[in-house]
Amino acid sequence: MNEIQHVLRTCDGSCETDGVRCYVCNGLAICSVCTAAEGELLTFCPGYALGWQAKDACYHGNVLDFNSLKRMKESGYNVRTKKWDK
Repeated sequence: MNEIQHVLRTCDGSCETDGVRCYVCNGLAICSVCTAAEGELLTFCPGYALGWQAKDACYHGNVLDFNSLKRMKESGYNVRTKKWDK
């Protein structure tokens, strides 16, 4: 499986209003592809926009890497029951 790097948003600084800059200018990392930010970012970008459930699971440490989960599933691990299939 190919590992896709996150494409972080950038801002040209034109967002500044009354001396206040946007979150991106202030250093917030947001992926333009998967739409995750900071603690929601997976190890690698899945290549599509994530729903709030997936971002929340990643933020809380329940999902770290979809690539690892896919490899585990292919090896016989059931990600729903958290048990190895016989």
